[in-house]
Amino acid sequence: MDTQKLRQIITDAISKRPPSKLKYYHICWWEKRIQCLSLCHTEKIHDIFFFAGEDTFKNDLSSYQYKLIENRIQDFCKGKKITLGPTSDKKWTYGDMYMRQQKLQITEFDSRRLTTLVLNARTDGCSTEEKLSQLQRLLEKAEIVAPESIPANVVTMNSKLRLKDYKSGDDIVISLVFPGDATVDKNFEDMKVSVLSPIGLSVFGREVGEIVSEEIRVQELLFQPEATGRFDL
Repeated sequence: MDTQKLRQIITDAISKRPPSKLKYYHICWWEKRIQCLSLCHTEKIHDIFFFAGEDTFKNDLSSYQYKLIENRIQDFCKGKKITLGPTSDKKWTYGDMYMRQQKLQITEFDSRRLTTLVLNARTDGCSTEEKLSQLQRLLEKAEIVAPESIPANVVTMNSKLRLKDYKSGDDIVISLVFPGDATVDKNFEDMKVSVLSPIGLSVFGREVGEIVSEEIRVQELLFQPEATGRFDL
């Protein structure tokens, strides 16, 4: 393959990389083309040619780094008998990522209970208006589905999940509960987190694999009521 063409493919992939709050990327073979993606974009094994922090890509690669990547891609294409084409024309923005993350699915049962929670809490004055408004906006934007139709990888009320803190390296296990059931385990082994807490509002309705704050990712869904046929939790 022509070196100039390959260099352009690599440059295009870097310029079109989706935003990542983790600020680490790799150049890889994904969806049948060369892409520059966040390190955590998938847990599937795939071919990776180079990885580095955001600053490395932002400040442009050195000649040595380009040559290293080009050689690795050339060897890969030769071994797989792949002919490279242009990268996707799509260039991601932070707005794109935000909108993707806002398209939530929640169950009818959770929607009814949480709507009632917001109304009662405002009447009782037992929660801050900011948190209640956040939850209300979330409910208004979400797609409401029947409990039996909710995907098994979506965080619903009373789900138990493992979060990955990339800053500390810790795994945190939490259960998402209603405010009256919330408790805190200082060892981060099994916290019952209120849906009105910052972390509760961040994870509710999210899918496994999503980044929900600057360093936190939904790593695994350990229990979802609907997936086990429990539509009353």
